[in-house]
Amino acid sequence: MDKVRRILRPRLAIGLLLWALAVGQGGCLWVAAGAAAGGAAGYAYYQGKSCQSFTANFEDTWAATHTALSELGMPILKEERHQGSGVIKSQTSDADRIRIALDAIPSRIPAEGMLTRICIRIGTFGGGRSFSARYARSAATRPGDSANGE
Repeated sequence: MDKVRRILRPRLAIGLLLWALAVGQGGCLWVAAGAAAGGAAGYAYYQGKSCQSFTANFEDTWAATHTALSELGMPILKEERHQGSGVIKSQTSDADRIRIALDAIPSRIPAEGMLTRICIRIGTFGGGRSFSARYARSAATRPGDSANGE
């Protein structure tokens, strides 16, 4: 019996070691797959925001944003405004959330003065690039507004 134990004990230890390695490697595969999926979701979120800068001061752009939303029939659900920046939250007719962020930024060309950067995100992953473009055109063509998209 001792002879059988001496033979089986190393084989059992090797078998357990191989089993532990297999389970460990399988876990790494799932962790790597989860990290890749998380990275893809993060990239999709990052790409979901559409931004454009306008040659206009913050006050004019804020007013143009309100007018554009009104013309598009979109309610203003919430707004936060600070010195030179602000966020307006709205929604589409099919209840997709819209977040419009406005920021006053200095121009790289001093003669232009200040620019206002408008960033729009529709839903979580920004599924409305066509709406974003339509909104930007609407905001840029306000009567009496000289905001030209860059």
